[in-house]
Amino acid sequence: MEEKQSLIDRRTMLKRTAAGAALAAESLLSPARSFAQRAGHTVNPRSFGAKGDGQTKDTAALQQAIDSCAAAGGGTVLIPAGTYVTGTLVLRGNITFEMQAGATILGSTNADDYTLPPEIAALHGAQGGKHLIFAYRADNLTIRGPGVIDGHSSAFLAMTGRPQPKPEDLWKDVIAFERARTVRISPMVELVYCNNLRVENVTLQNAAGWTLRPVGCNSVTIEGVKIRNPIDASNSDGIDPSCCQDVLINNCDIVTGDDAICVKSYNQYGTNTVCRNVTVTNCKLRTCCNGLKLGNEGPAAFENIVFKDCEVYSGDVPLNERVIAGIDIEMSEHAYVDGVTVSNITMSNVRTPIFVRLQGQNGHNPRPAEGSLRNIHISGIKATGASLTSTITGSPGAMIEQISLSNIQISTDEPGKEEWAHADVPEKTNGYPGAVMMGRLSSYGLFVRHVKGLQLQNVAIRSSAHDPRPMLICDDVQALNMTGVSGSASSPQEPFMSLNNVQSAVIHQNTAPAGTAVYAHISGAESHNIRIMGNDLRQASQPIQVSSEVPPDAVIRS
Repeated sequence: MEEKQSLIDRRTMLKRTAAGAALAAESLLSPARSFAQRAGHTVNPRSFGAKGDGQTKDTAALQQAIDSCAAAGGGTVLIPAGTYVTGTLVLRGNITFEMQAGATILGSTNADDYTLPPEIAALHGAQGGKHLIFAYRADNLTIRGPGVIDGHSSAFLAMTGRPQPKPEDLWKDVIAFERARTVRISPMVELVYCNNLRVENVTLQNAAGWTLRPVGCNSVTIEGVKIRNPIDASNSDGIDPSCCQDVLINNCDIVTGDDAICVKSYNQYGTNTVCRNVTVTNCKLRTCCNGLKLGNEGPAAFENIVFKDCEVYSGDVPLNERVIAGIDIEMSEHAYVDGVTVSNITMSNVRTPIFVRLQGQNGHNPRPAEGSLRNIHISGIKATGASLTSTITGSPGAMIEQISLSNIQISTDEPGKEEWAHADVPEKTNGYPGAVMMGRLSSYGLFVRHVKGLQLQNVAIRSSAHDPRPMLICDDVQALNMTGVSGSASSPQEPFMSLNNVQSAVIHQNTAPAGTAVYAHISGAESHNIRIMGNDLRQASQPIQVSSEVPPDAVIRS
């Protein structure tokens, strides 16, 4: 009997030891997996008194449900169908905030309802900030649809009463100047220092400012998000990841009145850190500002940014309602952009297909441009209905380095004027950069200035309106390689391309379009080592025209 009992005790001990080992192993599991095992815990805000009737303020009940779920170790806060009027909600870690079909989180019309808890409001970055949804250091957080988060922007927008722009000025105007916010509830969804963050299959609409901003977050997935903001309301950015790393923005559909997607490197809550490994793919974007944008706001760096397989579009609407720039890559301040890949982007009725800019200062006090912009690769762009010239421009003493354009097809509808071909294009080294900052440009297709290492391969830019300006202008460009570049012929008074102070260039395997007067005009006393060879220039009345100030041995032809 004692021997049998001893055997039972040994078996029990072994079972307990095995269970202990299993628990120890469980404690080493990643937070994401541990959270997944607890996700069966579900909390319904109606259990805390939420009405969801579209009139009762449900802020307290919703927040109690969130806090209760977090206190239990995590799980799902499940919002059933209904309209829940609320002020600021603070989400916690290890929670899935899920809005079922027919569920709407509706922002209160009272600005005083947008407050943060004292411990969060004391943060430097949160001082004075108003948000509908907020999270701080909430790891393993998911915000999920198919329901809606509505910022109720109509309560916080007012007409500006500005004078209506003249028809001839619509090209540089933005319809979003029509209305401005009266209360800054922005960003509508602000998520700070959250790791393993997901926002998926939810509709975000009527933001009275920026819509969705992750700040200082790592491992972020934003997928299947639909954003609908008024096209005529300013400062209503769609998605603005800032100082984030390892970000995927996939299959999102955005209509808004400011930048649709803008990658930034500014963190008001702490140190500005590099924004790295961000991929935007399979998105559909419409705005009266910029479609896919990188940079400008933020003094920290950007590395390995990818925009691919997206559509940027405008309807058949006035110019000031159309996208300003489909691709907008820029850097000011003192940081750098290193490594941007843009591929397979279609555009329709976008004013400026490509805008790349390095300038000295985004502000009012001039200072030297100490930032850098390098290793930019743009390919597979197909744009129709363009109206403004694409540009790649650095600043005096600050050159964009190593940029390539390949397999580019752009059709522009702007008629252009002969006097624009001889207009002085300002440097504009100070101020807020943008595709219309330099005014009407002296080429209709591509204007390049202050660039070192430029490759153009299979680039076709054609004017359906027979623009009289040159198709291409390169000014102060070093290490230029041009292959398979084509377009529409300019007027008999203008060359197809103009190269001023270009150094170390190879122009080969290109064809002059029918009706070309002068294929390439070379100017500038600093021009040298320009090789023009292996081209078919038979349709040009004069293949090469060289100004008198160009050194005699600067151009090598065959």
